[in-house]
Amino acid sequence: MSGGQPKTSPAAVVRPAAMLIVNPDAEVRHLLEKAIPVYRRSSMSLVFSDDLALVAEQPPPDVVLFNIKTEAQSCFDRLAKVREQWPSTQVIFLSPVDDIHLWAEAIRLGAYDFLPKP
Repeated sequence: MSGGQPKTSPAAVVRPAAMLIVNPDAEVRHLLEKAIPVYRRSSMSLVFSDDLALVAEQPPPDVVLFNIKTEAQSCFDRLAKVREQWPSTQVIFLSPVDDIHLWAEAIRLGAYDFLPKP
């Protein structure tokens, strides 16, 4: 047995969680500030963007949060682009409408969750 420190495998390296917020507004920012404790925010990469193309060359985020402010179909089109570009990224929709049909369609298309805004 050799002495010294154990080697750390590359898989054991922890990187900050990365969250991409698409189509953000003040309400969503406020919600995130309340939902994510300060100690967690310091270990996260939060990116706010209206345009997926602007972040296309960045490393894949762990989570994409879509704030639905426009028609649902355009958000579902964006979901398809995210699933194609970053297959392991989880997608969550925030919607001002609690609609079971929108929820079912989002999940069917590959979203991780669909949450109504409070």
